[in-house]
Amino acid sequence: MAKLLFDLSRSCFGIFALLMLAASPAVTAQSKTTVETEVTVTTEQLHGSQDSQLATSSDQQIATIPTSRTPEETFDDWLDEVGIDDGVNSKDDGTMFVVVYGEATVNAKGDPKKPKNRWVQARNAAYSTAVMLAKAEIADLVSAEVQSERSSSVMDMGGDNPPPMMAEPAKQLSVMDKALTLTGKALDHQIKQFDPEWDGSGMSDEQRKERLVGMRETFKESMGQLSRLFITGAMPVINVEGNDEEGNYVVGVGLIWSPKTQAVAQGIIDDDVTLPIDEPEPKIRDQIKQALNDDPNFMAVSSGVRVWTNEKGEQTVVAFVGLDRTKSKQKNKRESGMRGRVMIAQFVAEQTEASDQAETEMVTDQLMDDSSETFNASTFESTVKAKSKKLRLTGVARVYKWKGKHPVSKAKMLVDVWAWTPSGRKQAAQIAEAAEKAEKKMNKKAAAGSSATTSSGSGGSAGSDNTTTTVPASGSKKGATTKKKKW
Repeated sequence: MAKLLFDLSRSCFGIFALLMLAASPAVTAQSKTTVETEVTVTTEQLHGSQDSQLATSSDQQIATIPTSRTPEETFDDWLDEVGIDDGVNSKDDGTMFVVVYGEATVNAKGDPKKPKNRWVQARNAAYSTAVMLAKAEIADLVSAEVQSERSSSVMDMGGDNPPPMMAEPAKQLSVMDKALTLTGKALDHQIKQFDPEWDGSGMSDEQRKERLVGMRETFKESMGQLSRLFITGAMPVINVEGNDEEGNYVVGVGLIWSPKTQAVAQGIIDDDVTLPIDEPEPKIRDQIKQALNDDPNFMAVSSGVRVWTNEKGEQTVVAFVGLDRTKSKQKNKRESGMRGRVMIAQFVAEQTEASDQAETEMVTDQLMDDSSETFNASTFESTVKAKSKKLRLTGVARVYKWKGKHPVSKAKMLVDVWAWTPSGRKQAAQIAEAAEKAEKKMNKKAAAGSSATTSSGSGGSAGSDNTTTTVPASGSKKGATTKKKKW
């Protein structure tokens, strides 16, 4: 049994976490100047529920390339098979968990089999984008600030008595009777006020007059939303990729978040947190081998962080890192190690912000020849940002490596698996402590030696500057004569 203390007042995620955790019978809260919640996490809580099994069991998680279904359809099929919903899922005990889906296109150019084209790198970018979009969905579920503004107007260029708000436009554009008296360049100028691309070269005045606008209808609408959330413990439970309905190669990811996965994430950086020990499973590398036996594409498709149980019953955070395979083994390992640790840090805590802005402008012109033209000047801009905290990770080590080709693109790739365990953290701390002691001991000896040398040197200089040192002759044995050398 472990006790985990969260200072929710310091986190943007506090309100959401408090609502989630307050529903659990194992949570107690006491109001003070700041809100503190003491959470007791038991083995039954961590592994006894459906969301916990999905989040912590290797045989419950999926990495696949469907052949007859799109990635999104495969995700929907998985939801039906498992019996959960996309979004918030409520449980009988009053708690809940969240499952969301994100998808992005692999924007790669050139022959993917050529390493210089970095196909796997483009795929990794699509995966990261899909994860951010999924996390943005979680932020939207919690809270979104929404605003809008819209208007509709009609301008009739005929008649002599325009309404007050149209008086100035009517004055500038003139009434249609006056416009109809214009000719040549003056008539072209009148048309260009509504059609900047107009070119009346070679046209008669009658043809020009047919292009005059008699009435203009305009609709404008502006809307936007902003979502921001500090997310801890969100992780993928399904990796899926393949062609979508338009034939684009896409990467999809299904994320899960629950108070249990949040507790595991907190345990990575909090030395005072001891996660419960579960029933031992095979070694992580043996679980990976089993997954490869079940699906040869498992390693090629897997990306991101999982939480599995190792042979000691420990909760193990496992990061799958895929890279374009290069000839430099140093580059391959150093880069994969960096990316693996970053993935774990993103699992621990990441600030996600999503903003969307839509500007709609529809303009319909009724022309003098009774025809009409519609112009759409609408725009939409969506931005998702995610930033992880600076963390000190200890005990992360590579536990498996795989080399092969991507089953679809045939790009050469490697996948390294990096893992964090509570025992690994303790071992790393012991190594660091031993290294620190050794460093202090060496520094102490070096300082003592420096002091002795200084003292000896100052005493010798007062006597003779001819110091004789005995140097053994090369290959000399015991009792052999020695050479004397003056320095």
